Amino acid sequence: MLPAVEVDEHRAISIITKDTGNENAPCKATVTTPEGRTDFLPTKKVPGGYEAMFHPLKKGPHKIRVEIDNKEVPKSPIDVVVEDKLDIKKLQVKGLEKRKSLEPACCVCVINMIVMYVITCSFSVGFVLLF
Repeated sequence: MLPAVEVDEHRAISIITKDTGNENAPCKATVTTPEGRTDFLPTKKVPGGYEAMFHPLKKGPHKIRVEIDNKEVPKSPIDVVVEDKLDIKKLQVKGLEKRKSLEPACCVCVINMIVMYVITCSFSVGFVLLF
C-alpha cells in the first residue's frame, strides 16, 4: 500500500543519518508532481539527521527523492498518493442505527423449547406453569 497524504496537508519527513557514520552529510529532498515538475523540499538539520516538509497542493501520484552526500538513499524515490481532503461534514457512520433483533425463526425455536419443557414438567411433577 502506498503512503497517502491529503491535498494541502503538511507532512514532516524525517531523514535519519545518525547511524551512517556522517551525520552531517549534505541532504537533498525533491518531489516530482503529477505534472512532472520537480521541486526542492527545504531540509533543516535536526538531532539525528534532517527534516523536510511535504506540502502537496494537487492530488495524484507524487515521487519523493532523497539524497545524502549526493547519493540516492535506498528505496528512493518514494511513491506517495495525494488524495482530496476528507470533508468531515459528509462523513457517515452506519450500522448502529437500531438494535439488532433475533431472527423470527430463532424465536419460534426458543418458544417451542420452553413450551416442551413446561409440558414435560407438568406431567412429571403434577403442575402446569402458565405464561
